[in-house]
Amino acid sequence: MRDWIDGLRSRLGRFREQAQHRQFADAAMAACALVALSDKDHRLAEITARDRVLKRLDEESSVDLRRAIAAYDRYAGLLQTDPHAGRKALLDIVTGLKRDRAQAERLIKVCLAVGHSDQRFSAKERAVVEDVCEALGVHPGDVGVYDL
Repeated sequence: MRDWIDGLRSRLGRFREQAQHRQFADAAMAACALVALSDKDHRLAEITARDRVLKRLDEESSVDLRRAIAAYDRYAGLLQTDPHAGRKALLDIVTGLKRDRAQAERLIKVCLAVGHSDQRFSAKERAVVEDVCEALGVHPGDVGVYDL
């Protein structure tokens, strides 16, 4: 009986861990879309940065890449169709990581990678990263948003 309970705990732990990885991947794709489309200029460098983020996530936690890319496309489409409602919806997704400081800071690093990917961190991109920081309860200065 003890082995059965231990096995069940182990499976539940793996399930919870996979759900956390999925949640981070969704938040990362929402954040990538917010930053990439902040200046209405969806550049190849930003898509490449998103793909690097996905590759890293996949190496760490075996993310479903098709699902993540589909989420990004859905989020980008929402921002293009209805920028105000899309922005609010994506920030709500990002806010799901607020309780985990390490994950919140990791997500902000993803935003910074996308923002700096084209060698120009625009004021609009910075403003979006600041909004992400606010949604996560992290001061932008604490995570390098203002670093040159």
